[in-house]
Amino acid sequence: SGSASGKLSYNFPTSNNDYVVFLQNNPVPGEPTALQVWVYGDGAGHYLNAWIQDREGQTWQVPFGRITHTGWKQMTGYLDPTQEWPWQHISGPKNDTIEYPVTFRGFVLDDLNNAYTGSGDIYLDDLTAANLTLPGGGGGGSAPATATSSASAPPPDSVGRILYTAGNVILTTDPAWSAPQELGTAASDTCNSPATTITGASYNLYFGNYCAIGSAVNVCASPNGSWEVVADRTSGEYVITTRLPGAENYTFVYQGPIDVNEGIRWSPGSDSFLFVVGDAVYRAFPDGNYNQIVPQAYGPIFSQDGGMILYLKPVGPGVRDVFVSNSDGSGARNVTNTAAIDKRCPAWRR
Repeated sequence: SGSASGKLSYNFPTSNNDYVVFLQNNPVPGEPTALQVWVYGDGAGHYLNAWIQDREGQTWQVPFGRITHTGWKQMTGYLDPTQEWPWQHISGPKNDTIEYPVTFRGFVLDDLNNAYTGSGDIYLDDLTAANLTLPGGGGGGSAPATATSSASAPPPDSVGRILYTAGNVILTTDPAWSAPQELGTAASDTCNSPATTITGASYNLYFGNYCAIGSAVNVCASPNGSWEVVADRTSGEYVITTRLPGAENYTFVYQGPIDVNEGIRWSPGSDSFLFVVGDAVYRAFPDGNYNQIVPQAYGPIFSQDGGMILYLKPVGPGVRDVFVSNSDGSGARNVTNTAAIDKRCPAWRR
């Protein structure tokens, strides 16, 4: 309700994996499948988690998601051991099953990435237990998705359809490969095109049809010019509509918060576009229909033929791998599989 909320102040002073834990010890009645809490966010993007302990002494981390919003918003964490990270086993025995009853052991705020330093405040209120179903029916195991079994090792000295940077090294991978391979030390990384190595190799990159969102009214034309997406914030929150170029009649698509940094990304064929809410990627169509296709991703980019989407996905604290999926989000697979090293700026090779 906000009238007696709890203030959580944090200070992440180092470039290590900083987090803060507010321990409690409150029994939770029944056998709930979810926890819900109202959060007054600061928009910093940090991960909010809860710790629960079951009757066997297993302590689990329950993810509520990233706090990308400002103001009050209800966030939900699901009690389902089949989820991927940030769900994880913290301590005690581990049999991959929650043995009820459980005890709420505290809130955990984890920094967005290891490079972040800074401080801030959020407020928490009205923590409740509920019986809800995890969207998508669970994660199918704690390990992230991997490349398909038909994937093969990369041919020696070949360059795949995807390039990315890890540390100061440019690497390449491909939807058909089971592992990446190095191209060399970066002179200019894959965040811009061309990416170059210190030995003089140069690679032209494709970042898709990106349209920035910043002003009160943003118009994003499709690549073939047949449609326009209008992202309008004059009412205080974003309203996304589509229209024929310059037309006065609009088709409503969505109203609510969006990640302005991700912008609008049209498919090459102008038949659909992507936008991001929180961590989730949505695919929308000019007729107003839309659906969530990836529950957690960063920097989604359509392939040049529009058949696939490339994106980063967290696979551990401060570490992301490169994933690809079909344009509808199906068939997601990890095409880097090196969780010990963070990746940045994946892009398609021209």
